[in-house]
This record gives sequence, structure tokens and C-alpha cells, in this order.
Amino acid sequence: MAASTPGTIVLKGMEQSIRHEALAGGAITPGMLVMLNSTAADTVVVHTADVVGTPWCGIAIEDDAQGRGITDAYDATTYKQVVYVAPARGAEVYALLADGVNVTKGAALGSNGDGSLDLAIVTSPAVAQDVFGIALESVDARSPAGNARIKVRVL
Repeated sequence: MAASTPGTIVLKGMEQSIRHEALAGGAITPGMLVMLNSTAADTVVVHTADVVGTPWCGIAIEDDAQGRGITDAYDATTYKQVVYVAPARGAEVYALLADGVNVTKGAALGSNGDGSLDLAIVTSPAVAQDVFGIALESVDARSPAGNARIKVRVL
């Protein structure tokens, strides 16, 4: 059977996840982790830290009510109302995987610091990453260049 390519970010668990909206503090693509913007009220930006203690607040989703899909980015000037969800534990999402990363099914994933996911590496408590979820498929984002998408179960 051929692998499926989802057209939505939340694959399972939307009914348990909490939906939010906020202004974009920059370019955000559905599937990216977002965090509250500390410098502008009521805005979100891509999650920019990959260490414990800088929490993400959700994952940007497509705004299908406006006819926009998972490849239609939000921005701070034209399409600026970001729809995102705080996914429930156990929810499955179609997130962005960092460029150059090779992930096997079952790998722990954390923030790459640019809205995408990377392998969650814990070498010491000082450099530990919060684990966002577990890869539900193997994806090689080393070639072609650019962020790939990956199915992830949220922890």
C-alpha cells in the first residue's frame, strides 16, 4: 500500500485538543511549533529555543475555513491570524521535520529552534530538549533539501 500524504495537520485527537487564534509575529507555516511572543501581546512566533524551559504553546494548523491548506503560510502583514492547537497527549500531528535530519520510526523528537522538529538529544540536563513526540514513520530530510513533513504522536 502506498504511503498517504495528509492534507491536514491534526491527524487524530482534534476533539481533545484546544484550538486558539493569535496574530502572527512573523512567517509561520502550518505544522510548525509556535510560542507566545514575549515582546508583543496576543501574538505567536515560531518556537525559537530547543532547550528545556522555553515552552511551545501549540502547533500551527491550516485555516481550512478560509480555504487555506497545510502549505499556505501565515505572515505578519497579509494573512496574519494564526490558527493553532494545543494538542492533547496522544494526538497525532503532521509536523515539519528539520532540514538534514534522518529519523526512524519510534525516535523521540523535540524542537529544532526554528518551528520544526529534530531528534531530541539529551547529553546532560543543561542541554536537554523537551520531547514533543514520537515519530510514527521513518523520514529522511537530508535530500532533497528543505523541511519534510512527518507524522508524530504527541507526548
